[in-house]
Amino acid sequence: MNQPVNPNESTSFERLKDEFRSLTGKTFSTDLAAYIAFVQMKKMEIVVTSLHVINQNLITCINKVK
Repeated sequence: MNQPVNPNESTSFERLKDEFRSLTGKTFSTDLAAYIAFVQMKKMEIVVTSLHVINQNLITCINKVK
């Protein structure tokens, strides 16, 4: 079953490829293992940022209840 194409997906993929190339001087096809590690790092960066925002929102709610 084919999944619908997300137009933002290719854009974010291109941005990741460009960022990887600018940081390492390599392309994702020449060093696939490093590229995979880079993508995993970017995913963790998003998770950490999201958790920070959630934490700040919880602190704000707790302070309002006090």
